[in-house]
Amino acid sequence: MYLIKNIGLCLLISLASCNQQGADEAAYTTKVLQLRANKNYFLMNDRQSPLTSEVKKAFPGLAYFQPDWQYKIPAKVIWNPAKAKPMPHTMGRTYEMFPVCNLLLTINKINLQLAAFTNNPNSDTLQLLVPFKDKTSGATTYEGGRYIDVILPAGATEAMLDFNMAYHPYCAYNPDYSCMIPPKENFIPIPIEAGEKLGNQPH
Repeated sequence: MYLIKNIGLCLLISLASCNQQGADEAAYTTKVLQLRANKNYFLMNDRQSPLTSEVKKAFPGLAYFQPDWQYKIPAKVIWNPAKAKPMPHTMGRTYEMFPVCNLLLTINKINLQLAAFTNNPNSDTLQLLVPFKDKTSGATTYEGGRYIDVILPAGATEAMLDFNMAYHPYCAYNPDYSCMIPPKENFIPIPIEAGEKLGNQPH
């Protein structure tokens, strides 16, 4: 009888845990879809939108992979000295960025080390850009790669890299924009089927 009661208790705990995870994932999916709707609204209506007025007339909204909870990946943060580095951009341009840290993470049993950049390394809260390419680049996503934004307190040791938030740079929408080219060390040797994809490209 004692064994049966304990098995029943374990099943109840497991079920509650699954229900909670399901609720968390549903709430997360709702949040991601809302952010995507907000971006479409920005592209169509904001004065700072990269879309031309002509493109806006036929713009149906961006295309995305379905939100996937599994693409929220924890990463270890390794900080680097804040030294500026010239980084190539499209249109043959070069701008200085600060590769202030590396993000160590594992996806599908593959260990990765992605460089994260900022243009303001002296802030208490750093806004980091993680440009990357993967096996979808040039196929189902923009050939020039995608970006992820990460906000970290200075000196943080852990970060969450959410590939559902991966987005195309403005040069994917308008060739008059110049965008940072992901460095070779930020190539991911598998397809990352999360975030923005090709399909409803504005141009």
